[in-house]
Amino acid sequence: MLKIHWVPFHIPEKALRKALSKFGTLKDGRLDEWIAPGLEFAESTSQVLRVILNEGVSVEELPHLFKFYNGSVLVVVPERVPVCLSYQRHRHIRRGCQAPRCTGCRAFGHIREDCARTYASVIGASATVDDSHENSMDADEAGTVAPMAEDCSPQRGLSGQPSRTVR
Repeated sequence: MLKIHWVPFHIPEKALRKALSKFGTLKDGRLDEWIAPGLEFAESTSQVLRVILNEGVSVEELPHLFKFYNGSVLVVVPERVPVCLSYQRHRHIRRGCQAPRCTGCRAFGHIREDCARTYASVIGASATVDDSHENSMDADEAGTVAPMAEDCSPQRGLSGQPSRTVR
């Protein structure tokens, strides 16, 4: 089972199947739902999927983030070591990241006094800076905001029909 966060609502199941086909076969999936007072049965942008990995593909080879329909989606696998979205290091998530951030080049891992001035950093073309996920939630952050769907509401499949997932 894996959970994919930040999937836009308009993305069809067929597109998700195609995107994951190089890693494995999508057996079934469902939209993750949560209940908030006044927003009963509101859907989230998270999807829970059951994928059978292709031969030779391990859980560690699945990307943590991958580009999908002009955006990035976060792939969370229960058995896998998490990665920090800010510093790109394993074993911690962004919320627990203690890496300093340079106020000059906005990269993680050093402070302004230790910043190496390069032509790329001066013109703002640094490859180490990725602010596209600056205000996005990690999987753990999302879990603290909304309860897991299986704890609070009936599930619907990716097509909008009731899901009959066997656990």
